[in-house]
Formats: sequence, structure tokens, C-alpha cells
Amino acid sequence: MRRKRIAAGMLVLAVLMVASAAIGLTLFFGKQTAASAAGVPNKDVQLASPLQPLIYLEGRIEQGVECGCRFLVTVDSKWYELWGDLEGFTCGDEVAVWATVCSDCFSICMQGRIVLVQDIAALPPTPTPTPVPTLTAASPVGGIAQLPDVSDSSGRNYIHLSGLAAAALVALTAGAWYARRRRLG
Repeated sequence: MRRKRIAAGMLVLAVLMVASAAIGLTLFFGKQTAASAAGVPNKDVQLASPLQPLIYLEGRIEQGVECGCRFLVTVDSKWYELWGDLEGFTCGDEVAVWATVCSDCFSICMQGRIVLVQDIAALPPTPTPTPVPTLTAASPVGGIAQLPDVSDSSGRNYIHLSGLAAAALVALTAGAWYARRRRLG
């Protein structure tokens, strides 16, 4: 059973190699070890490509979906898979990377473009700007309006008038009740 799986894998590999050679692609084959899965680079692999120009990228190193995949996420949210020596930088570090784009490489990570790291350096921490106080116009505030305190005696006059009107209403109501009772009586 194991020999059949190995034979099937070799057949797929042979077809992949022939197909890639027919269209002019270069394949990169690597062996994943416990060290490479933990992010320890293999210094024996030469990743420099003289055909591709160097590009400069800044961003934060992030862990990919697959085990061992390391990515650089730039400020404009572009993802670049990092291949090569990360020189001890780990996930969460802000770095500057000089790399070449590897358009002929394949990866199991399948997130973003693959770049071959040529050099990597830590970014200096971004300085926090000093807050500058700004003067703004007073904004309207909602709520219940309260009447101002008035010191003149006009308020007392209205209180007396309303009390007099209430007494007159009571007297009229009592008189009407009394008259009705006498008439029906």
C-alpha cells in the first residue's frame, strides 16, 4: 500500500516537472523539517535571484494559516510570504525587508506573493505625535430649558390670580350643585 502511494506521488511529481518545463517555470522543492516548521531558516539554500530587481517593503510579520508560513503584512494590507533568513525576527515584529519577487515559486501557504528575503532590519518605533489642543466653538447642548430666576413681584401676582380663579370655580360648582338639588328636591 505504501509503495503505491509513493509511486503515485512520484508520478504526480514527474507530470508537474514536465508541465512546468514545457511552459518555462522553475520549481522550488524543499523539505520541511521540524526546524523549518518552527521558523528556523536553512542557511544552505541560496535564494538570490539575479533576474529580479530588489523591492523594499515595510510591515509586520504575521503567522499564516498553514504551519510554518510567515508573512509580511504591509500598511496597505498586502500580504507577502517571506522565504529566507528572517534573522531571528518573529511574528508581531515591525520590519523593513529588501527582497525579490519569486513569480516561479509555489507554496502550500497560498496567501499573497512569495518574496525571497535578501536583507531584513527592524523598523524604528513610530513616534507618537504630541497632541495639540484645538480651540473649537461651543457646540449646542440638548436638554430641558430652565426658567431664569426673576426678582420682581410679577410672579407673585399670577399666583394670587390663579388662587382666586380656583376659588371662584369651586364656588360656582358648589352653587350649581346646591341649585340643582333644590330644584329636584
